[in-house]
Amino acid sequence: MAIKKFVVGCFDDEKVLFPAVKKIRHTGYKIHDVYTPYPVHGLDEAMGLRGTSLHTMGFIYGLLGLCTGLGGISWILTIDWPINYGGKPSFALPAWIPIIFECTVLFSAVGMTLTFCFLNKIAPFVRKHHFHPRATNDLFVMVIETSAKTNVDDLQELLKSLGSMETNVQVAESEWWLGLYSNPAPVFKMTMIGLALLTALSSCDSGPKRVQNRVYMPDMAYSRALETYDDHSNLTEEGVFYNAKPVSGTIARGSELPFLLSKDSPGSTTNYQKAKLINNPLTTLTESDMKESERLYLIYCAICHGADLKGNGPLYKDGTGPFPAKPHNFMADPKKLTVGEMFYSMTYGKNLMGSYASQLTTRQRWMVLSYISSKLSQAQASAAPTLPIPESTTSATASPSHNSTKK
Repeated sequence: MAIKKFVVGCFDDEKVLFPAVKKIRHTGYKIHDVYTPYPVHGLDEAMGLRGTSLHTMGFIYGLLGLCTGLGGISWILTIDWPINYGGKPSFALPAWIPIIFECTVLFSAVGMTLTFCFLNKIAPFVRKHHFHPRATNDLFVMVIETSAKTNVDDLQELLKSLGSMETNVQVAESEWWLGLYSNPAPVFKMTMIGLALLTALSSCDSGPKRVQNRVYMPDMAYSRALETYDDHSNLTEEGVFYNAKPVSGTIARGSELPFLLSKDSPGSTTNYQKAKLINNPLTTLTESDMKESERLYLIYCAICHGADLKGNGPLYKDGTGPFPAKPHNFMADPKKLTVGEMFYSMTYGKNLMGSYASQLTTRQRWMVLSYISSKLSQAQASAAPTLPIPESTTSATASPSHNSTKK
């Protein structure tokens, strides 16, 4: 705390105070402050006070609040604790504008208030010295700060000559109690530093482990769709017309190649026999489709029937594998299966072979059968014998030349 000496002059009229302030300042003395019962127009200029910078600080505080609001909510909702708000993106800037605006106003208002209190030394922890009991009541009190070179007696005489009713010398503690000119006590300083470090460390604690990215409003994130074949009797009771039948002339998605035969009941082979008459609807496939057909066959079929279609895949291994029954040999078995039979078996399963309807769509099953048919056609073409040229034909061709030579 700074201990200083002040010379106090009291005036009873602002008309006497105003020229006295100008004279004291022109003489070179430092005016500490002037206390008046009401605002006096032009007194700040006479005292040499500069314009306030409170509006500049308000802009800086507002900008700080904007950056704090935007940075804080961005880090919280996109990195530290992202929450699915009804399927909206994590970085939802339009929804953050009210929060950012409020942070801007809050920082600006509170910052300007604290700055005003600091500049005017208005705070609970500031020791204010009352230079005169009638100051700001009915007297105009001018306080002049002295230095070691100031002649206090001459200054008092000058104030009296300028119309001061009363002059005196006072010693008072000025400025901030926390120490604007001198350092605070060591114990107080260490206590403040310890509290600041404790606050910083506590803010770094992540707390218990948390589960991030929880859906806050699942009924908005995931729609409650009305399924076609659900019970909609409640809609009828409410007077809502809902026809669950498909639209006439339409085909369900994924059913562009319908297979109308159902699975046989146990002990019956009626539909399986009918499947022999069904042909592959995929008459032509592109080169990319054939590559996809080969890939699907190697994934789902080659494990039993083998990559070469000879029924010796990794699951059988000449009877040493985990599959007990020998799979069908497409290349050598005398019993030739039609495309319809194979499609029926892939759709509903046969003997130890299970159904592949859940793994392959209708089109993919027909594509696999197209690949098998193409491999069988290639094998038959390569195995066809080459017919030799008849010997009689060779002799007949060569006889005219022979006879002519003999003649």
